Amino acid sequence: PTYYRIKPTTAGTRVITADKPTAQIEVYDENGNLLVESGNEPSVSFNANTSLYYICVLGDFQITLTITKT
Repeated sequence: PTYYRIKPTTAGTRVITADKPTAQIEVYDENGNLLVESGNEPSVSFNANTSLYYICVLGDFQITLTITKT
């Protein structure tokens, strides 16, 4: 797995999308609690505030993530 750390500057819903259909994404809060996992889809969405979040990505050697605010 590869881990990323993000800290949004504003609150709102975040959508994380991977460019590979085999990608699995998990999002954890700053305390290590699992918030959401992608299952069979290469994307997740979650309600974010300005805390720290950890993103875990599995499923391929090279995966590009896109993070958007909706």
